[in-house]
Amino acid sequence: MQKPQILKTIPLELKRNCHLIGTTLFSFETPVAKLVKGNFVSLGKFSRTTGQHTIHAAHLLGAGFVENKTKRTDFTWLPRGCKTSFGAAINDHGSKAILSGIKAGLGEVDAIASAWKLLRKKDRALILSKIADQPKFLELVKMHSRLQELELCENN
Repeated sequence: MQKPQILKTIPLELKRNCHLIGTTLFSFETPVAKLVKGNFVSLGKFSRTTGQHTIHAAHLLGAGFVENKTKRTDFTWLPRGCKTSFGAAINDHGSKAILSGIKAGLGEVDAIASAWKLLRKKDRALILSKIADQPKFLELVKMHSRLQELELCENN
């Protein structure tokens, strides 16, 4: 996976309390793993939920997982049932669509463009706020849309 440019500042919600920002994976509010050369490298052993979040993220990206068994206690245990928020984050449905494109070998911009129809209005606005050449990007979105329509026609 190439280094993110647009997504390095936009949190992707992978599931409840699990976010990817750039190449750093957060479980609740704690950075727990880094994406390095196609592998999530654990920053230590935190909790069972944190381990599940890391494995889930690795699965979504088709990345490997390098475990670090060093027990970590320098994080805050949150009450059961709490939900953390990173403010403006692309929801899990849109994040999975974008990551699916990246996993399939698309570059970051192409993956976002191919997932455009699946994104919420506020996710689209968030992404557009980070793109310098918006007209060129929107042309790319149209091209991906036409390609997806052609694929649908061929499959029917």
